Amino acid sequence: MSQELLFVRQAISEHDKATETIKQLKKMKAGDELIVPIGANSSIYVTLSSTDKIIVRVGGGVSAEKDPDSSIEYLSGMKTELENSQREMTSVLQRIEQEAQTLQARLQELSA
Repeated sequence: MSQELLFVRQAISEHDKATETIKQLKKMKAGDELIVPIGANSSIYVTLSSTDKIIVRVGGGVSAEKDPDSSIEYLSGMKTELENSQREMTSVLQRIEQEAQTLQARLQELSA
């Protein structure tokens, strides 16, 4: 459960990064040059060909082309769902921890 919660937190952070990147792209114009990370602490220079099309993964290996505002709206909705999951998972973990403490106290009583 803790590992899953970590994954949800990372996904929320990724949604924030994507949203911020799209907001910055909206300020740019076609032909502007960008540095894009490609992994292993490496980046490449690219020339922006369009600022009005964002490709967003919508699930099941399917992606959709959206305008920047629709992309931000979509990512915001997904982030809200992730935050709801995070709250639920945190609540479950707290209940598990409370139960573990209760069981530990009971075990100490029985061993005394």
